[in-house]
Amino acid sequence: MNAFFSLWVEKFHDSFLAIFIYFHAIATIMTVAYVAKPFGMDSKPLTQQSLFWLAIIIPIFSFLYFGIFSWYPFDIQLGGENYKDFIVNNAFPLGLLSLSIPFTAIVNNIHRTIQTNEQISQTQSKNSIDFYLNHKKSAIEYFEKNLKHEIITITKKHPLNNKKETPNELEIKTLINIKNPYYLYNKMFIFSNDSRGLTSELSGISTHYFDEINQSWVDINIIFGKYIIPTSYEEPSKYKYFISSLESTIIRLMEALEIDISKLSYSSDKSSKYHYSLFNTKLLDNIFLKSLLKSLHSITLDIFMFVNKEPIKSIDFFWVEQYMYNDVTLITNNFDYGLIKNHTGEPIAYL
Repeated sequence: MNAFFSLWVEKFHDSFLAIFIYFHAIATIMTVAYVAKPFGMDSKPLTQQSLFWLAIIIPIFSFLYFGIFSWYPFDIQLGGENYKDFIVNNAFPLGLLSLSIPFTAIVNNIHRTIQTNEQISQTQSKNSIDFYLNHKKSAIEYFEKNLKHEIITITKKHPLNNKKETPNELEIKTLINIKNPYYLYNKMFIFSNDSRGLTSELSGISTHYFDEINQSWVDINIIFGKYIIPTSYEEPSKYKYFISSLESTIIRLMEALEIDISKLSYSSDKSSKYHYSLFNTKLLDNIFLKSLLKSLHSITLDIFMFVNKEPIKSIDFFWVEQYMYNDVTLITNNFDYGLIKNHTGEPIAYL
């Protein structure tokens, strides 16, 4: 063994080949470490980081590698003068060994920074989720408390067996409210959830949802613009499309607002003895329809204000406002209700 080291030292002493072998060995150590685990650091314990072990192994290897040239022929002698000679002769290898201290300190500081960032990230994520849950809770409470309106209508109902008797007046109350505030919230804040929290992307607001609501009001306004005729008179048969399109558009709006559409009577086209179509829907009652539109408009404004969005422009809402807040009635009110008023207490008109 001694002959081997003697030959090795004589061959590589004062040679670039020794330096080449050293760097090749260092590259091999780093390659093996990288294959075992990449050098990227995470928040796991320091002892599981490849860079930490490299900061220890490489200085030790360097100390042993270059120490061979100083120690040969390995004549170990104890004594004060020998210790002094050892330190003098091994200054370079000992210097390489001491590099493990600053290397591990640097790795430790980097690791501590990563752990701190991870803790900050987790705290921010938790705060974001907590904010989302609190925001959702307050929003749902707001929807349940404020987004509801009661519509009161008076109707007359004749006794079935004797239509000459005085009809009874019935007060009908219809509550317009949000049937499922959770669904409404999820529609409004489609980009937010329990795992992501309230996202920063437009505060998580679904612009498509609010565009859909605006479009429903635009469509309702177009319908009213065509069929609000306070002075002229036309054949009622032309307005069947008006009633059905108005009803379907209002139902679409109510579904978008998560309002129970069962509060409306669906239209039913029935044949009467007068050879007209009986159209059974609450929307033909102007008092109910105006109250319904006012309620839907108020709920729409509340929802838009809740997320600080601009509501529908007045120019796109002109005819609906004319109908709601002025003495304007639908064309169907120009026709004689006497033909059918004794048949039912529900708002019915023929078209």
